[in-house]
Amino acid sequence: MLSSDGLPRRLTIPGGVTETELQRLLEAPAAALGRGELVAFPTETVYGLGAGAHSAAAIGRVYEVKGRDGAKPLLFHVATLAAARALTSDWSETAECLAARFLPGPLTLILPAAPQLDGHPALAGQGSVGIRIPRQRTALALIGQAGVPVCAPSANLSGRPSPTRAADVIADLGARVDWVVDDGPTAVGLESTVLDLASGPLPRILRPGAVSAEDIAAALIACADPLTKQPGWREQLEGQGGSELRPRSYAPRTPVWLFASTELRTDTGLLQFCDILREAGIRRAAWYLSDETRARIDVSGARLGPALPAAIWPGSQLVYGPRGDHEAAARQLYACLRDLDRECPDVILVESDGETAYRDRLEHAAVGRIVGGRLVFVDADSDKGGPR
Repeated sequence: MLSSDGLPRRLTIPGGVTETELQRLLEAPAAALGRGELVAFPTETVYGLGAGAHSAAAIGRVYEVKGRDGAKPLLFHVATLAAARALTSDWSETAECLAARFLPGPLTLILPAAPQLDGHPALAGQGSVGIRIPRQRTALALIGQAGVPVCAPSANLSGRPSPTRAADVIADLGARVDWVVDDGPTAVGLESTVLDLASGPLPRILRPGAVSAEDIAAALIACADPLTKQPGWREQLEGQGGSELRPRSYAPRTPVWLFASTELRTDTGLLQFCDILREAGIRRAAWYLSDETRARIDVSGARLGPALPAAIWPGSQLVYGPRGDHEAAARQLYACLRDLDRECPDVILVESDGETAYRDRLEHAAVGRIVGGRLVFVDADSDKGGPR
């Protein structure tokens, strides 16, 4: 159901709304899920594109609207542990331990699918199911009120940065989605950690997220989980990079190049950096960087004067905060990539200092990296590496 202007119906959740008021506000989008419509909704990680698990037609629309590979399954979002247990044939001791510690929260558990899910279109032919209980209260209320699991990937065009604001959903999907529930920017900003408990005897992280390998290991040790007695369990858990879920993902249209803050710690390093950009044909740069790196370049720029082209520095800048604030860097990443992309620079330069999940997303999005005073392309498709 679209609004009169041809856009999705948009429900904005007011600040300070009570639980009773929230339930009332969500009646219409929850009913839409029941009718087989698509509802984009916020979670603590990113906005999801939801379809009721009971509607094969709606699930098919999710794949069509996103342009999603049909071989990739969708996650099942539920509101309670009881609903999560009902989706799997083996709610293991490990699953119980991790659920008690992290759910609701930004962790997805991959478990053997329950028999009633055999052939379900959201599983894409697989025998396992990804189960998530979001922490965000609007998401929990919507899913609970819908009365069915909600199958949802991120609410963006495949390959683009995941949406962390309702406006990002509308920019990507527009009238192809029926409802957008707007509860402001998401709190985490990166997708959930995906932990595989179905494919082998030991747990394996398929995609890093806010729940780290260290967090999971600590929880399993605290539970005295039998898996922790097996040789190599921690190496298996922590040794996964997450690259197997997507080749090129999370990427704006503008090429993304990564750099470490150490590349710009001297005037000479900055001049060398600018020479690399000029030689690559870069006329206008955009930056996503820390307070410290911006301040360092400003100091060098004041000394270097005309040797530092204004279109490269200051260019366009979005600053996430102190270098050590990894949560802020992750939370703002996708929104800033989208905002900088709209300015149509030749390249977006992103400071890559950060934690595992942040670096993982950047490595998926980037086509180049400036390291040791050299530009190294990481994408064989060379026409993505320079000005568009």
